[in-house]
Amino acid sequence: MIATAEQEVSAASAREPVIIDGMPAVPAPAGISTGSLDVRMTAESWALIANLQDVGGQDGYDEATETRDCDWDKREQYMALPKDWAYPTVPVADVGSGNVGTSFALRDLAQVHALNKGRCSDWAYAAQFALLRMEIVRAGWVDTSKQTNIILVDPLDDDVALRTLVCDLANLRHKIHQVRTLGYLLPLIAEHGFRTRGIHWRHTNEPGLYTLSYQVLPYVGYLREAENYLPSDLMYSHALDWTGPFRQMQVLLAQLQLPRLPKVLKARASEPPVEFNRLAATAKYIKMLDATKISKLPANYTCKFDLIKSVAAAVEKDPFKYHDSYSLYGVDPPTKDELTLLRDAMHAVDRMGSLSRLSRH
Repeated sequence: MIATAEQEVSAASAREPVIIDGMPAVPAPAGISTGSLDVRMTAESWALIANLQDVGGQDGYDEATETRDCDWDKREQYMALPKDWAYPTVPVADVGSGNVGTSFALRDLAQVHALNKGRCSDWAYAAQFALLRMEIVRAGWVDTSKQTNIILVDPLDDDVALRTLVCDLANLRHKIHQVRTLGYLLPLIAEHGFRTRGIHWRHTNEPGLYTLSYQVLPYVGYLREAENYLPSDLMYSHALDWTGPFRQMQVLLAQLQLPRLPKVLKARASEPPVEFNRLAATAKYIKMLDATKISKLPANYTCKFDLIKSVAAAVEKDPFKYHDSYSLYGVDPPTKDELTLLRDAMHAVDRMGSLSRLSRH
């Protein structure tokens, strides 16, 4: 609980304790920044805030658990930030780090949480939705210069915003550890789903299959924090669409050598869109063939081996360029010559037939 205006301590009565629900209200403890907000809460409420702040960022993912932007959102579901938001864009290599997590004032985080609670399309999950958006912000994903699905709005009363956050933290205390990890990881998981499926969440006629494609990565990578926090459409679409493929790609590429990035994301950072799966699989199979077996294959097979391998390598090197929605990644498309080679390689793969047929030669 937060002290109301009637409970605030004046200079004349500074020695008089403020009591909230039978408990003394105290100023923010050391290590918690409230910005310009002068507020007193019970020690229990400050403990919730401190717990959230303590686990807000991470310099390395806990390996023990590891055994142009999209613009089709309705405007009322855009990511909301207060008009007085003045934080610089976090460098891509620092997104998710502990230092970033503690750089935001409590007042501003409370505003983000409260402003976005009403933007959830399902009120039953509004508190979890708002807390997730707040953690995504605190992880450093905001780039107001590039992200078009952000809207700046009038801030709420600071006391109301902080009351809202404290109340929701009390109700969701069992999810604090989970959501602080999601704030960093979910945009990266979403980018992988978008890149490999080749389409965005609401542009598919197979929502079940698309949901499964997003769930595979957390499952195979033991990223269990991504399970059962929100329904998939709220979590992977509404809550974080605003981060956008461009920012997601930048963070992924900048952190490939950092221990903070989970191994499964590093291993799949070059995974191409699904339409290139046969090309990639064929190239890998060709590389596995020894020289003796290759020499026994018909010439109409082997004459295209080098082409298939080189084009597959090009797609793997820059899967973003070969994505149907390359512009969302802020990259140029393949050149005419590269497209010609791609078509020739895909045609060669089709003429070879299945890999099982190739292996019989």
